[in-house]
Amino acid sequence: DALPIWLRKKVAAGAQFIQTQGVFDLARFEVFMREAVDAGILENCRLLAGVIPLKSARAARFMNERVPGVRIPDEVVRRMEQSRDQEEEGIRIAVETVDALRRVPGVAGVHLMAVAWEEAVPRIVSEAGIKPLGDR
Repeated sequence: DALPIWLRKKVAAGAQFIQTQGVFDLARFEVFMREAVDAGILENCRLLAGVIPLKSARAARFMNERVPGVRIPDEVVRRMEQSRDQEEEGIRIAVETVDALRRVPGVAGVHLMAVAWEEAVPRIVSEAGIKPLGDR
């Protein structure tokens, strides 16, 4: 049983929504979501997937090494390292991630977590085409 015990406990205790850590490994996240949907975990609970815009390769490496629950694949770190403008690349990755998360069954929305980079949020919202619930 790959679903974390904490997830089952929170839902059993009446959690109405769950927010994940930042999602960077989409393939791994899709497996997690498929298992959560198949197990009925999300029938009475919404899941918001975390999206963290990366400001630099250094920040990506730090999160990968020091933030529990965050796994940033090597190819994402390399992409940041090889970019001429790492902040622009971080925004592109965040927008791409939002777009990919839209197609994952069970994801009810995203939680943008711009750690010490709040000014990036309006641009990501705009470029990703995120609309308020009332505008859908």
